[in-house]
Amino acid sequence: EALAEFDASQRPIGAPAGLRAAAAFPGLHIEGGQRVKLRDLGVASEEFSGRLFRAAFNVILPPDFYPADYGKAIVDLAGGYAPGLTTEAHMVVSVNGRNAVSMKLPKAAGDVFTKNPIPLPLGAMRPGLNRVEIEALVPMASDSACDPLAAISGAKRFLLLDSTEIELPRIARIARMPDLAVTTTGAFPFAVEGMRPKIVAPSPDRETIGAAATIAAHMAIMAGRPIDFQLTGALPQKGSGSVLVVGGANVLDPSLLRAAGIDPQAVQKAWSGRFDRSAKPPRDEALSRYEALARNRLVLERNFPSACRMPKPPGGFERAINSAFRRVDDISTATVQQSQSRSIFVGPNRRYGYDNSPVGSLQFSGQASGALFDEWNSKVRSTNAFSAYVQRTYASVREWASARVEGVVSWFGATLASGPVEPEINSRASLIVAQNMIGDTIDDVWTLVTAPTSADLAESVPCLVDPRVWRQIAGRMSILDASEGSVVTAPARAQRLIVTQPLTIENSRLIAAGWLSLNSQIYVAIALVMAMLLALTTSLFIRNVGRRQP
Repeated sequence: EALAEFDASQRPIGAPAGLRAAAAFPGLHIEGGQRVKLRDLGVASEEFSGRLFRAAFNVILPPDFYPADYGKAIVDLAGGYAPGLTTEAHMVVSVNGRNAVSMKLPKAAGDVFTKNPIPLPLGAMRPGLNRVEIEALVPMASDSACDPLAAISGAKRFLLLDSTEIELPRIARIARMPDLAVTTTGAFPFAVEGMRPKIVAPSPDRETIGAAATIAAHMAIMAGRPIDFQLTGALPQKGSGSVLVVGGANVLDPSLLRAAGIDPQAVQKAWSGRFDRSAKPPRDEALSRYEALARNRLVLERNFPSACRMPKPPGGFERAINSAFRRVDDISTATVQQSQSRSIFVGPNRRYGYDNSPVGSLQFSGQASGALFDEWNSKVRSTNAFSAYVQRTYASVREWASARVEGVVSWFGATLASGPVEPEINSRASLIVAQNMIGDTIDDVWTLVTAPTSADLAESVPCLVDPRVWRQIAGRMSILDASEGSVVTAPARAQRLIVTQPLTIENSRLIAAGWLSLNSQIYVAIALVMAMLLALTTSLFIRNVGRRQP
């Protein structure tokens, strides 16, 4: 009753844009066949006067989404760009940190648009949480002066409207296992309705139970609801439900490691010196109060996961932070010297002598988007940029040859590059996450989280669940290096499809198209066989038609 009272829903209070952003946190759930606007994702209309514009939003796809190149999501971009940009001006849309598509901004006179479709391949997305970033590089020739104050008073270069729409087509619904990315972003298969997954702790000490509880709580966050795990110390029978094993490698049976797809001998070789239960995980030496503050500042500056162990830099944290302060002081001195000849910090629209708005950008509400579009449209359409167009065309032709050469070199490099290398478990590994199927059904998915000892497990799991580390987990095995906050992954050798939705005609068609796109060799072989059959049947048909010559 106390939990129910604590969980009682209350009417949210706030601005419309803030309520939409809160409803879309950590991402907007999309099932497929939908269109959503950026304003529904908490992104506001924005003018930008800097060189590199960025906007990002999150969408959450179903955990049984089948990612493959059988369709495209469309970003109907609404906005514009100013005249006078260089030939380097372009846009890039990234999905989960990888460039999905790029588009030139070709018009030297600028452009304003309401529906500029940008296709995103569905293969770039994944089940669960997806981070989509829109970047626009809008340089001008004046940027060579490198004046940081020019962005404040400079002309607006780029416009993004919150009426931009994201259209997701119908998607295939079938799960693939093993795939740790599906588990970490959608808590699959632990969050499946009607199932009670198990947490197995072979050595249920305080550190192991704490690490298991942290992982279970993070899985619930990814699923968007609590997960009713059953805690046990004994391994369950095959087919009794999905299993999450958490424990130190020094107490795990080698057969269990082997069942999860981990080589016990490689683990023994890498962690042999850390299997002592009395040994403590490696920690930084005691820091003074100032060094601790310096370390925290470096963590923020370098966007380092705070729960991971940042290695001590040469000379210590104090020297590193002093060097950073010295660089900032030099930049500030140069900025002040430049600003002595300017008076941009004064005026009727400046409060207390300075501008409170973000440098280079100005955001607008959804109601002002229409007026903003009309203003940009009148400015861009009335600009006579014939000379700029001629210069830009000349520069484009000049760069065309070098671009073709670079493209050929890149193609040969990608063709000759070797396949993915299997990661090695070495002494730098702090924790291993592995997944395997010991049967053919969803009840046979086993996931293992292990470290050398339970103390190492308690030390490394907080680093693992940091969002910057958690989203790196993928494949059948992921190896965490807590000193760097980085993860290396091993792709699945063979994945199995698990039916989660009715195999309707449409769903089956999408699954087949996706499977063929992932297995292009089989697709080509089938196409060749069908072509040969067509040629054979045509030959047999023509042989018996018509009159033979004597």
